[in-house]
Amino acid sequence: MENQFLKYALYYRNTLQWSVIPLKPKNKLPLLVPPNPEKKVQGNWPTSWSEYENRLATEEEIREWWSRWPEANIGIVTGKISGIVVLDIDGEGAKTLAPFAADEPLPETVKSITRNGYHFLFKHPGLEVRNFVRKDLKDMHFRGDGGYIVAPPSIHETGHVYSWEVSPGEIVLAPMPRFLLKLCLERNVLLPSASAKKGTHPKKVDAESSLSGVNQGQRDVSIFQYACSLRSRKIEYAEARQLVLTMAANCAPPFPESQALIKLEQAWKFEPGNVEDPATQLDKAIAFLEAVKTLEGVYSPEGMNHLALLRTNEPSRYPLIKQALKKKFGNELNLNELEKAVSKQIAENNKLRIVESGEPPPMLEQVLKNLPLKELRKPHSWNITENGIWQETKYGPVCACPVPVIITARLHNFERADYKTEIQFYRDREWKKIVANNATIYDSRAIIMLANKDLPVSSNSSKHLVRYLEEFQRENLEVIPVIKSTSHLGWVDRNFIPGVAGDIQVDSDDNFTCAGYHPSGDLSKWLKLAARLRQYPLARFILSASFAAPLLKLLSQRVYIIHTWGPTRTGKSAVLKFALSVWGDPDVTLANFNATKTGLERLIAFYCDLPLGLDERQVVGDKQGFIDSLIYLLGLGKGKTRGAKSGGLQDFNYWRSIVLTNGEMPLSDSSSSAGIRTRALEIYGKPIEDEELAVEVHQTIRDHYGILGPIFVKKVIEVREKEPETFSESYDTIFKYFTKKWPDRISSYISAVSIVILADILSSEWIFGVGEELATEQAFQLGDEILKSLESVKEIDDATRSYQFFMSWFASNYEHFADYDYTVERFGFQQAGAIFVYPHIFEKFMAEAGFNPQRVLKDWAEQGWIETETWGKERKKRLKVKRKDPKTNVYIYFVVVNRVDIPDGKNDKEGE
Repeated sequence: MENQFLKYALYYRNTLQWSVIPLKPKNKLPLLVPPNPEKKVQGNWPTSWSEYENRLATEEEIREWWSRWPEANIGIVTGKISGIVVLDIDGEGAKTLAPFAADEPLPETVKSITRNGYHFLFKHPGLEVRNFVRKDLKDMHFRGDGGYIVAPPSIHETGHVYSWEVSPGEIVLAPMPRFLLKLCLERNVLLPSASAKKGTHPKKVDAESSLSGVNQGQRDVSIFQYACSLRSRKIEYAEARQLVLTMAANCAPPFPESQALIKLEQAWKFEPGNVEDPATQLDKAIAFLEAVKTLEGVYSPEGMNHLALLRTNEPSRYPLIKQALKKKFGNELNLNELEKAVSKQIAENNKLRIVESGEPPPMLEQVLKNLPLKELRKPHSWNITENGIWQETKYGPVCACPVPVIITARLHNFERADYKTEIQFYRDREWKKIVANNATIYDSRAIIMLANKDLPVSSNSSKHLVRYLEEFQRENLEVIPVIKSTSHLGWVDRNFIPGVAGDIQVDSDDNFTCAGYHPSGDLSKWLKLAARLRQYPLARFILSASFAAPLLKLLSQRVYIIHTWGPTRTGKSAVLKFALSVWGDPDVTLANFNATKTGLERLIAFYCDLPLGLDERQVVGDKQGFIDSLIYLLGLGKGKTRGAKSGGLQDFNYWRSIVLTNGEMPLSDSSSSAGIRTRALEIYGKPIEDEELAVEVHQTIRDHYGILGPIFVKKVIEVREKEPETFSESYDTIFKYFTKKWPDRISSYISAVSIVILADILSSEWIFGVGEELATEQAFQLGDEILKSLESVKEIDDATRSYQFFMSWFASNYEHFADYDYTVERFGFQQAGAIFVYPHIFEKFMAEAGFNPQRVLKDWAEQGWIETETWGKERKKRLKVKRKDPKTNVYIYFVVVNRVDIPDGKNDKEGE
């Protein structure tokens, strides 16, 4: 039986490149300590686990450890060696974490379930971060450089089994949170609650000392003051941005980055060298208004500016100042007139201009620079400037958004026949884009969700922003373009994404992106490496299968799974990643078996006509039921029927691709049905026998990928437009050749191999510069090599497999059918070349082996492998016959199995 601890330890080391050490069984203590501290350790055993802070254990060491200690728990050395740090939350640690997370929520990252809490794994920051355990941070600990953690599936002394809640293959490690980094680097940092109590609200912040950060309660004003001081000193925007973000990160707790950038933008609206401390400005405004002696002084430009400043920045002090002025000037001062004058001043300060009724709205490019869409008009009664979107109302100016927002496109998904809206807003010195459902854009409650995408909208401003967007769309109906969109990659009409997208934009509801599909690096380096890989038949077949994926839809062929399996360290993952590098970055596009069926269904539906790569079949262990159902799902090319929240059914997911998988184990087992086996080409072998070449593959495709796929598919489109039938005719020729040469191989295998061989011929000619005749000869030799290794029809046939299994079971339980041995349970008897089995025994062991007993009996009856009898007027066939039991002399029903010799279906000359 496979040792699960060893399997996971090798997975952590080989796949994740984590440093693994053995821990005592059901314990956290390391096993790698000197047996006698006074003496030198004999042999090659290390004196402690600290050695593995600087190097990964070899696979031989790991196998030796778990051979010596088969029940040892698994330890992962944290820090730079593994590229991870860990936040350990136990017991009341969640309460300790809460004030930190209030300002900076923990990002989604890899997460394991411990005995009494969680391990949150983050990416190592690149600088040394040591472990800490602080009394004031109860049950909240950190493991960095010099530490280790207990990893799944280790067992706690209580019997609790460590497990992954969010596994390493499911999500990318998140960066280390700023508050956690600050706790590591500055051990005297106080809890947010403590620092808040001790903090005061200073009027000024020393610009030179601001980078060290300030405590909660001071951050908002201090960061704005610091930004103003940078503007007054004429610092470049890019440098100021970095300095402000550094200050925000160093605050206790860190100040949100998005809010810090708003402060920076506010400071940058002033002219360089003309920025005064806002606290000083407010003090001057209040002092002036308290000292003003005439009504003319109140309405003077200086007085109006001071009142506008107070209403904008000190709304609680503003009405008190107005009442003081009313008391001072009595009936001479009309408060309504004063309020109108202040509103006008605010509009002027924000560079607002009201469009008069009947006046045509001006073009936006007259107001905003570098618009992503030209010829847009401002809606009536709205003002759009770099200061945001404003409207004058009877209550004064209202701000719909502090940054300019425009509608730049309507996206029409012609597959689903629905529409979305693309908006862009100017922030951080660039136009940012959001695509959302119309029901989100035009709903004042739903649009608040776009704040997560950095759009500055709140519950207070949302209704104004929705009104503005409605009027903006109405004003620019003829200008805003309609763009075709799709929710998947691959073939879209006559286009193909990536490579030949045309005017089609990808828009996925599942938040999948095209981030992994783009060209990078040097084509010549990729081709040079490919030429070496193509010398290995299995590696060449997998590479050609990646090119073949877009051909399936053109040839109306079904989805295929190609699974390579065999010993470890034979280049399986390297070849799979190289095949995926045809289309993009394999580190982004490669998935693994450690995922849900729903997640994989949505992923392959998004990839659609591109190959889906699944690495490491062994990570799901002995969950054969999961594997079988996954093969059926992927092979169908169509997702499950699901209900929609609003009623009715969701749109189906569709795909037509080649799924490339690998592992140290086969996909199917003895109980897997023929339906499973016909959907998957399982090929045992070593894709690369040169281990150094495998290492070179991993290194090369980090920088060189995504170039050849688009070139290949462009050529496919070009040839198909000139000769529409050329690919189907070539495929038919190849299929007929292999069908004739390999008559005992199932049609689905021959079909899958034929498509890959067609892609091999095309890629040899178009990509690798091989002549047509030689390319065809090499490809057909490759097809013969692959078909030779695949199972025959008889080997896959359920009836044959189940009969062979029965005969093996009978041989191993022979004594249960003997007349002379009465000490064991009887399963039946044998007589005249037939085996008589009690029906309940037959049904039990067949079901346990994964076969359907009734299906087996029907298949055997058609082959004449069991005795049957007819009964009734309709002469129905009965699959169980009545015979006398020689032991009891009673007539009962038996399954009577005839002894027959079934050939294995393999040609003696393997297709020659």
